[in-house]
Amino acid sequence: MGRAFDDRKPWRPSNDLCSFSFKNNPKMSRNLININSSDIPVPMIPVALRQVSPDKTRMGRSSFTPHHAHIRTPTREEMRAVFLMCRGNQWNSVLNSIRSNRLIQTTNMTMDNNISTTVIHQAIRSKGDINKRAIVIKEILQVTPHAAYMKNGLGSLPLHVICQRNVKMNSATKETLIRDLINAYSESLTV
Repeated sequence: MGRAFDDRKPWRPSNDLCSFSFKNNPKMSRNLININSSDIPVPMIPVALRQVSPDKTRMGRSSFTPHHAHIRTPTREEMRAVFLMCRGNQWNSVLNSIRSNRLIQTTNMTMDNNISTTVIHQAIRSKGDINKRAIVIKEILQVTPHAAYMKNGLGSLPLHVICQRNVKMNSATKETLIRDLINAYSESLTV
């Protein structure tokens, strides 16, 4: 399970999708939680801990209620709206969407031809503003590196897609993004 919960060091269970760290903040007289899907630090947010019993709370087994929207699974309608934003080259709106709900970055969308895709695949394949697309791709990889090993409906990783000749992107940006994708998922070179 985990080691005993105390105020000196946060309790950190982890899995492949995200990790949690709890920390008591006496100044605010509340607990803080950090829900992070990568090793990149994100701000800790206040949560309400429902104490089951004193022993279970110290062991980190209390239930918690995070008061934020970024861990809710996006609906099919939300993903359709994000897909249409990608197709409409509305990259600022896409960026706002993925910032508001971090699961959008790794949730599959269905294209018009019924093939699944992700935001990162769409940002690579688009013919819109190169700089805005690059910002979206970099932010996804910084916040959620495992997006680099999500395949689309054709079985292609983002690295496979960006290396195609018909990707509309200048060579400097393409080289930087390829490096970022390899750093996020180096095994993609052997897949």
